[in-house]
Amino acid sequence: MGSVDKGNKLEDAFYEYLLYQKKLGHLLFGVYPPENCKVFKKKSYYCKEREADVEFDVVIELYAQGRREPHLHVIFECKNHSGNVSETHVNDFSSKIGRMFPHAVKGILVVSSRLQSGADKVARNRKM
Repeated sequence: MGSVDKGNKLEDAFYEYLLYQKKLGHLLFGVYPPENCKVFKKKSYYCKEREADVEFDVVIELYAQGRREPHLHVIFECKNHSGNVSETHVNDFSSKIGRMFPHAVKGILVVSSRLQSGADKVARNRKM
């Protein structure tokens, strides 16, 4: 199985997990009220800096009641690596979401392995 297929497998499983939580009426990811959330896989948003769309693995858009635009974006980056995930991946993800949603985002890493020590420290300190 190639790296893209491995990544897609983890993304699919995590996406289905969130949809199942929503169907049961449970808080999504244990935090977000399902009636205020929309869940997406491979969701793209326009980036002004890149002047192009940027795709994210799994996204929860959280809406305040009566609002048409999301109040918060919860972005999940899925890494299905056989080895430890490097600090570069964590930094790239953090930078990408910071450019796209500077004040209304929560980034969360979903990994099938461990983070390298530097990656773990960066992720913890940035509360990812």
